[in-house]
This record gives sequence, C-alpha cells and structure tokens, in this order.
Amino acid sequence: MTINQLLAAAYVGAIAIFCFPAEKLSAQSPDGSLQLVLHYQESNETRFSSHQGIVRPVSLHINARLPFTLEVPREKAGYPVMVADLDGGQINAIIREVEVPLSGSATPPALSISEEGTIDLAFQAGNT
Repeated sequence: MTINQLLAAAYVGAIAIFCFPAEKLSAQSPDGSLQLVLHYQESNETRFSSHQGIVRPVSLHINARLPFTLEVPREKAGYPVMVADLDGGQINAIIREVEVPLSGSATPPALSISEEGTIDLAFQAGNT
C-alpha cells in the first residue's frame, strides 16, 4: 500500500467516523463542503474541500508529520469525535498545542468539535 493510499484511508476514516447524526455533512465554506486545512509550515496552509464528505488524498514522505484541521459547521460544536488510524501511521489530537496520541493509549482523550467548528489533528506517517 502506498503512502497516498494510507493517508486517504486515514483521512476518510477520520471523517467517516465522526459521531454525527446520519445527515449529510456541510461545512463552513460557501459551497457547503467539509474543509481540510493542511499546515505544512507555520505560514503555509493548504485548503481542500470535500466532495460528498470525502477529501482528496494527500501524500507524505515516510515518517513525515503533518498537522491538519477539519472544519465543519459551527452548529456541530460540542459533538463528540472518534478518530482511528486505519492502515499504518498514527493520528494525534492537538489539544492546547500539545499532541496526544489517539492510538496505543489505555485512555485516549475525549474529543469534540470546538466552538469554532474545528478539530485539530496531526498525522505521523509510518516507515513503510
């Protein structure tokens, strides 16, 4: 499996297992799509909109780390969120600027959508 496929699975998994009602996701953008904001560097952000709730794949180098933000409607603030790494790598929650592993922990943190309609995460690619 390539890094593209791994990341696509991780992002789709992260988006798909939000604990939202079974309604179609719409986000803060004018066209109603879910937004994925990649933070390559402090001053370099790249935004991607979803199509029917799915964001295009993003590739990373082996062992690379990439923080990202998912933006959903503000009315979803407080909704619980479940995130899982599906095929390698690791997803960490970013809570008050500290990364907290979501897998391999006996007590992963409870996550929810912020008042701004966002959740901050980071993906750490594996070495295969």
